[in-house]
Amino acid sequence: MTTQEFEKTYWKYYLLLENDFLSTEKYVTLDNDNAKAFSMEYMKIFQMICAEIDVCAKVFCKHLQNDFGNDTLPHYGKIILTKYPNLVNDEVLILPINESLTPWQGWAWNEGIDKNGNVRINGTGPKWWSEHNKVKHSRTLVDGSILNYKKVNQNNVINALAALFQVEMYFYNLLADNENLERKTPLPKSKLFSIPRWTNTVSEGWEM
Repeated sequence: MTTQEFEKTYWKYYLLLENDFLSTEKYVTLDNDNAKAFSMEYMKIFQMICAEIDVCAKVFCKHLQNDFGNDTLPHYGKIILTKYPNLVNDEVLILPINESLTPWQGWAWNEGIDKNGNVRINGTGPKWWSEHNKVKHSRTLVDGSILNYKKVNQNNVINALAALFQVEMYFYNLLADNENLERKTPLPKSKLFSIPRWTNTVSEGWEM
């Protein structure tokens, strides 16, 4: 895949998801006081974001390891986090409110042997990912005292979107390095996020 193909097939879709989220500000302001606000619109966006994370992470892994053929978050973690261990600690800046979050915090993987002697990859994901799975598979069940569908809130949606942004930035950077390009970030730029320890256009001065 080339950087141009990436911008057309992945980054363009990311920007559509970002604009969908930004459009909700007409009704619910982006603010910590609204972190637990939930809605059907957030549910739609949340599901689409997490589906795209699954798609994009899988393709990213295939670029890092040609024979990769798995489709779970722990398997993605083995490939991506081995190559980029700092990703889980990256802060993503929310530009409109000048606040940071670490969307992939808690993502980890481990390798073990099951009772049949087969290698198994297990792991943990960030909180928003596990809550997405609860919404996806058991939306009307109660978890503690909260219905799962109420977890489709502003906080989870923006963390998921920031996580997708982060994966796509790393992916694009890899493609740009392969093409010896000076610009390491896709265009047009995100209106919502940046990674503070990265420069705007080149990768010099930071370590992935």
